[in-house]
Amino acid sequence: MSSAERDLPPTAPARPEVFSHWRPRAELRRALRRVREWIGDYPVFLPVLLRATPKGTSRALSADTDLVVEGYPRSGNTFAVTALEFANPDVVIKSHVHFPAQVRAAVHRSLPTMICIRQPIDSVASLLIAFPHIRIGAALREYIHHHEEMLDVADQVLIAPFDEITTDLAPITAELNERWGLQLKPFSHSAADTEAVFDRIDERNRLDHGKEASERLFARPSATRQGEKQWILYQLGSPRFAKRLERAEAIYAELLGRSRSKRHT
Repeated sequence: MSSAERDLPPTAPARPEVFSHWRPRAELRRALRRVREWIGDYPVFLPVLLRATPKGTSRALSADTDLVVEGYPRSGNTFAVTALEFANPDVVIKSHVHFPAQVRAAVHRSLPTMICIRQPIDSVASLLIAFPHIRIGAALREYIHHHEEMLDVADQVLIAPFDEITTDLAPITAELNERWGLQLKPFSHSAADTEAVFDRIDERNRLDHGKEASERLFARPSATRQGEKQWILYQLGSPRFAKRLERAEAIYAELLGRSRSKRHT
């Protein structure tokens, strides 16, 4: 039984209006996203990809880069970066490119590199809530492709599961320090520090995307988002997505096993 089936609502929820996909602008955004996916494996296209991100070329790898944090969207990337920066104000972290090309470039330069991973059901649901123009099947396909590419470099990076990122960064930080000779301080996860990190994330979303967008992008509790998530879970539990979801969960399990084999033995 897949995680989607375990969480499946008992009856089909009503389709939220935000997931009505037949709009010209949504079609254009999906087409552009597919093009970016096609070229996102190749470091040679990084300058083009970077210009398409909200922060542009500021996310490019540079001589002063201390750490690279990447992963499929909605996998704990933002919390990891913000918490590490909170505990280490002088650290230079490059992140949020969300393409295998950035990871390959970082590995080629022998830079300390951390890959955030999250259960596919949770990552995909969160992505669709933040960007409702993306189709469910496309999100699963992207998840599979991204993590298959990460399997190729898994032994040269640190794999960091979402649950560890959001509850106890100390072991992850210790491994970063040990593997690459860094001197990072761990984030405390105290109530005050965690709230301060969430406040920073919220403010960055407002600056990057505007107030309305930040309300969808930032994962604070919301009755509207909960209804949207229930609809997404119901769709993911249908037979049409069973094979893709099974493959996504298998890749996640393999990457999770590699992270635990290093950090918990």
